[in-house]
Amino acid sequence: MTLTPDMYNCWPGGQEPTAEEIQSCDALEIHPLLNASETDDETWYEPCDRDDAEIWGVYLHLKEGGIESLTDCQTEADALLIGNALAGIWDLDLHCFY
Repeated sequence: MTLTPDMYNCWPGGQEPTAEEIQSCDALEIHPLLNASETDDETWYEPCDRDDAEIWGVYLHLKEGGIESLTDCQTEADALLIGNALAGIWDLDLHCFY
């Protein structure tokens, strides 16, 4: 798989996380997401059931707790492809929450 800048479309600057940022993480996570915004002028995604997903999020899980959004994908297949590729490169476990 070729790594492309759009793989980091939620990360600051759209750039790959630094080695230091990756070292602060212990896993990658994939979540199905649904737009929970109440108005059309904002977009706010919340985790949902797999069957209700509008997009799929790939996250870095922080060792101190919490997650940081890395990329949003249009399909589950894309999220799995990216998640598995980055887990292999960064030697992190990949967890799917659905």
